[in-house]
Amino acid sequence: MIIATVVTSIMYGPEVGEVDGDEANGWLVVAAIQGVTAIILGLLSLSFMIAFAESLIQITLIGSIILCFVASGIMFVEGLVGGGVIWLMIGLISCLYSYCVWHRIPFAAATLKTGLTAVKSNLGLMVCAIGESDDDDALRLLLCAR
Repeated sequence: MIIATVVTSIMYGPEVGEVDGDEANGWLVVAAIQGVTAIILGLLSLSFMIAFAESLIQITLIGSIILCFVASGIMFVEGLVGGGVIWLMIGLISCLYSYCVWHRIPFAAATLKTGLTAVKSNLGLMVCAIGESDDDDALRLLLCAR
C-alpha cells in the first residue's frame, strides 16, 4: 500500500508550489485510487493466502527471526549495546519458538485455509469488509475536500 500511495501521489497529487484553490482535487484522485486499489488487493489476497498458507507461515517465522537479528546488528553498529542485546534475545526466543512450533505448521495452515475459505465463500462478510473500507475512504475524501 505504501508503494501505491507514493506512486499515485507522485502521478496525481498537486504540484509542489501550486497555489490555487483547487489543490485538493489531486488528493481526491489519490484517495479514490487508493480505495479501489485496497479493495482489489484485498480480494486477490484471499486466493493467494489460501494457495500459499503453509509457505506464508514459514516465511513469517523465518522473516521475524531475520529481522530481529538485523535489528540487533544495527543496534550494535550504532553503539547501542542495550538495544542490540535486547534484539538479540528476542531473536533467540523467536528461534526457540519457531523450533517448537515448526511441526505444527501444517495444522496452522489447514486452519488458516479453512477460515479464509469461509470468508471467501461468505459474500456478505466480504461486502461488509469492503463497505467498511469504503467508509474509511469516504472519510478521507471528505477530509481532503475541506
